[in-house]
Amino acid sequence: MNRSFNEEEETYYYYSEQMLNDKVVIKENTFMTIDDNVETIISVEHLNDLDAEDFTMYWDDLLSPIQSYRIIKDIYELYQEHSLSSFLEIIRELSVSYTSALMQSREENKQRIVDGIRETFNSFEVVQV
Repeated sequence: MNRSFNEEEETYYYYSEQMLNDKVVIKENTFMTIDDNVETIISVEHLNDLDAEDFTMYWDDLLSPIQSYRIIKDIYELYQEHSLSSFLEIIRELSVSYTSALMQSREENKQRIVDGIRETFNSFEVVQV
């Protein structure tokens, strides 16, 4: 698994060549809230011809590097051990929140989700290790 950092967004992106082929990426973002708390979000994003999906796996207090590593590693292992459709089903069940473009009733909301996830795949430089 490769990791790329987007300084502008202060976000790490985790991926493999196969994940990129399947349009799947794991994102990790740590940020300061308005009340000066530090939080971490770990999510999985997936894009295909029919839908764009965002699975939030963790969104809470700041994680230590080893905690983040373990969550991301577990997600990656699930990806490696299952077919794409099974992986997405498992991730949906394990996520703390889930957003899908197809779930939206308003067209502008659908497009916002699709555009946001498309932008994810343009937000980082693919690094080959």
